[in-house]
Amino acid sequence: MQLLSVLSCIYCLFISCMAVSDSKPKVETKGFLTIKHGDDIKGNITVGLYDAVTPNTVANFKALLKNNDSSMGLINSTSNRIIANFMAQFGFLNNDRAANYHIFQDQYPDPQGFPDEKGGLALNHNKYQLSMANRGKNTNSCQFFITFQETSWLDGGYVVFGEVIDGFEVVDYLNAEVKTSRGDKPVKEVKVVACGVIQNSQEENTDATLEQLDEL
Repeated sequence: MQLLSVLSCIYCLFISCMAVSDSKPKVETKGFLTIKHGDDIKGNITVGLYDAVTPNTVANFKALLKNNDSSMGLINSTSNRIIANFMAQFGFLNNDRAANYHIFQDQYPDPQGFPDEKGGLALNHNKYQLSMANRGKNTNSCQFFITFQETSWLDGGYVVFGEVIDGFEVVDYLNAEVKTSRGDKPVKEVKVVACGVIQNSQEENTDATLEQLDEL
């Protein structure tokens, strides 16, 4: 009986550990990116952000989504690096491949960037994941990428801070249809023409998107 009791406890502990490892971070905030390829608007990518797991990374990303100054926000930024069956990298402010603006520059002046968050480093790079691009440890800024498939070799080296929750067809289009040249740069420009944090009111979101598109 004692042996059965011990085995039962071990089994319960195993199941509990499996449940923890399989649990997904909670999406607390949502944002959107309206993608244009060449002359064609392809649609919105809606992202869910892990506020509790990566609060600083999410705060920076939300500020980038909301800022209409293209030197400090994602509006009119480009994706200058897309690799089929791997990822699309975004956050090239003013089309600058070296862009490194972030909201924590008073604490972490350029070119250091702001620190990695351990909670994000512990998450896996699954398909349709949102993760920070960097130039080494603790160099996060405005650049990020969306994975086209599982990229487990990136786990532990880049901060995962969200996931795509809608607009998967736009991500799939970037993966399959965007032709690139030297340095993985799209031949036709891939651009964020509208972006923002999704509010409770759909009317507010629509008005903000239309205002950004009217400025094109």
